[in-house]
Amino acid sequence: YMNTGYPGISYAERFAKSPRSCRTFDEACLAYNYGYNASLYAINYASRKDIHSNLWWLDVETDNSWSSFAALNRASLQGSIDAIRQTVIFAVPGIYSYPSQWQTITGDWRNGLPAWVATGSSDFSVANLACRDPSFSGGQVWLGQYTPGLDFDYPCSQHFFQAIL
Repeated sequence: YMNTGYPGISYAERFAKSPRSCRTFDEACLAYNYGYNASLYAINYASRKDIHSNLWWLDVETDNSWSSFAALNRASLQGSIDAIRQTVIFAVPGIYSYPSQWQTITGDWRNGLPAWVATGSSDFSVANLACRDPSFSGGQVWLGQYTPGLDFDYPCSQHFFQAIL
């Protein structure tokens, strides 16, 4: 699990040369590099703490810093996804989000990744229903979250269990 965001070009410029060589006016390239390097940082930090996983959930919520341009947010997230796929053995990236927040941040982006759906409800049955609804990411829904105080997660799919084994 890692937080994501795209705080803008002033932060992204320091990553202009890695992994892609970006021109200073190519913000989509810079956003991609920012997301890529943010994921590398999280993966390397976890590894230094002797924490290893092939399943990485990208937290996509409006509380984090994002551009008002969905295309730049998608570029940053794609960089994160690519970093996971290129550095983690048997990588399985997934998306954790509340559907309307996903829409606000990424537009109608359907990347086909597994989804962990935050329902905003304290009712277990709502999390169970989220497992049957179409996914905001276009991928399978693996978990539905409900919060009767603390966060609880309902596993929707056998794919979730296969990924963690």
